[in-house]
Amino acid sequence: MSTGRALVVDDDPGILEVLEMRLESMGLDVTLAQSYRDAVLLLDEKGFDVALFDLRMEPVSGLKLMEAAHQRQPRLPVLIMTAHGSIDNAVEALREGAFDYLTKPFVPEELRGKIGRALSERRWTRDRTLLKVVGEALGSSGTMERVLDTVAHATVEATEAERAVVFLLEEGRLVPMASAGPPRAPSTSSRPPP
Repeated sequence: MSTGRALVVDDDPGILEVLEMRLESMGLDVTLAQSYRDAVLLLDEKGFDVALFDLRMEPVSGLKLMEAAHQRQPRLPVLIMTAHGSIDNAVEALREGAFDYLTKPFVPEELRGKIGRALSERRWTRDRTLLKVVGEALGSSGTMERVLDTVAHATVEATEAERAVVFLLEEGRLVPMASAGPPRAPSTSSRPPP
């Protein structure tokens, strides 16, 4: 099972290859891009849990790519990579909204630690947002069905499950009241329900 989805953008194919191997060994589903244009198309197509962008790419820098990424996915933690590791580069990247920065060549423990922190922050931010949505639904004057529907959708999002069903206990029986996710395929079992 994947621990998250990572987008890695660098104009050096060798760096992409090394990062793909290292991130996949950490359990990440890795998507690679060598240009700003390709990265923006990928950001428009699917969501990512963490991104690693090279600082110095031509014709558009990693900081400009980070700006475009945050327009599309505002809570995406971005790590800026640089072979020219200076305090000035790191401060600029952080000031522009980077989660952190990495210097090349990569130290495996540093890479693992910063990716782990970024993923934890991403999950915490997502869960906090979902709890806020559920709290607003519970506090609104909406109907019980809408509240239960919100709980089902939030559960799918928070747990990354394919499907969630909310049951209520009525007269000693569990009754499905709301669900989220794709519809369940009909059972082919010939056994009668209990």
